[in-house]
Amino acid sequence: MNDDHNVDSDTNNNNFSPVNDININDINENNNNEDDHKIGSEVYRIDGFTDLTNYDSSSVKTGVTSVSSLDPKGAVLGLNGTVDSLISSEPILNSNNYNTVNDTNINDINNHLNSYNNNKKRASTTLTHLRRESRQLALTFWSSFRGVFYAFLSSIFFSITTAIVKHLSTIHPGALACFRFLGILVFSIPMVSDLGTNVLGPKDLRVWVLLRGLFGATSLYLRYCALQYLPLANATIIVLSMPVFVCIFARLFLKEPCGIFHFIALAVTLLGIAFTAKLNVLFGSTDAEAAVAGIDRRSELLGLAAGMGATLVGSASYVVVRKVKKLHHSIILFNFAWVAILETSFITYFLDGFKLPECGMGPWLLVILAIASFYAQLLLTKALQNEEAGLVSVTRASSEVFFAFITQIFLFRRMPDIYSIVGALLVTSAVLLTSLRKYILTLSPDHLGRKIFAFTLK
Repeated sequence: MNDDHNVDSDTNNNNFSPVNDININDINENNNNEDDHKIGSEVYRIDGFTDLTNYDSSSVKTGVTSVSSLDPKGAVLGLNGTVDSLISSEPILNSNNYNTVNDTNINDINNHLNSYNNNKKRASTTLTHLRRESRQLALTFWSSFRGVFYAFLSSIFFSITTAIVKHLSTIHPGALACFRFLGILVFSIPMVSDLGTNVLGPKDLRVWVLLRGLFGATSLYLRYCALQYLPLANATIIVLSMPVFVCIFARLFLKEPCGIFHFIALAVTLLGIAFTAKLNVLFGSTDAEAAVAGIDRRSELLGLAAGMGATLVGSASYVVVRKVKKLHHSIILFNFAWVAILETSFITYFLDGFKLPECGMGPWLLVILAIASFYAQLLLTKALQNEEAGLVSVTRASSEVFFAFITQIFLFRRMPDIYSIVGALLVTSAVLLTSLRKYILTLSPDHLGRKIFAFTLK
């Protein structure tokens, strides 16, 4: 039985190629024949192997970490760069599963990576520099036009209060002024409390703070009186002709510059004001036309006198605010409010008494009047603290004339004529000229724009 088993074993062994000394010598000879089988300095890798960072092109000759994707007929490469097991006679270079990356390729990749990193650093530095410059440009622009912007926003809120006062014409101007100042006082108390300083301000500025309250209250009361006697646009434009007087007062008391360009801009503003309002005193009108407009000659003269008085006193108020511009705006508003309340309450009590609307939208309009008055006065104070008094007055006058123009059309249903259109164009031109001058002042002396528009700097 053992013989049969040995026979079967011998028979099965015929399925294998015999391995003898000659075969072993052939394999050793193949291993030692480096010229035939050594791969040299080339590195072979399987498709999908992407990490070359752990290989040194100067020392690694052959690097294969996985043979899972090899064809069984392929060859397995060892780290010594020779053929360890030869299964097929097909050349390894013909295998599609390998890509060749030599020393030159690795150096090129490293150079590209270094170039990419350097370009990335330069781009990051350039972007940071551009952001810094854009931020600085925005800050410069804001610091240059901050006062004008505040004045423009202030004119919006002033226009709201003017429209409300005109609508509530049955209430005494003093009572309306009291509600306005009450709103300023209520909203300024939390602001002034947070400062932790004397609410009356420094001793050397308290007189000016009190004068600010007196001048402001008187100007507002006279302005509301003008609204009682004159149409909205007429009263607004008369009161806002104060830029002429503000420029003169600021030149006399604050030594602020007031050149030829200022007078040109102010003249254009006043001319536009006259055309927009189509003042009867300047253009002339019949008694019938005055009756249709809802006013008589006496009312027109009273309204004109009240408007001019508001203009003169308001101009003095502008100058006083510029005098105390370093004082916190909440202190100015707080003292302005309580002084104005005392003055207008005294005037109202002895002239007509307080009469409030009983129902409807009247009480709500008074609340809106108080809130809008606070923001209007706050923005005006900040505008005067950041900009010349003359420029603030021009900006406010031009803007409020425009808003009065719009309000009269859409709220009070009075369409403009050719005079109003011409006046609106003139007023808008004055605003553009004034804004242009502010921009030209921010340019360098050698800038072409500054040379072209040099006339605006005179």
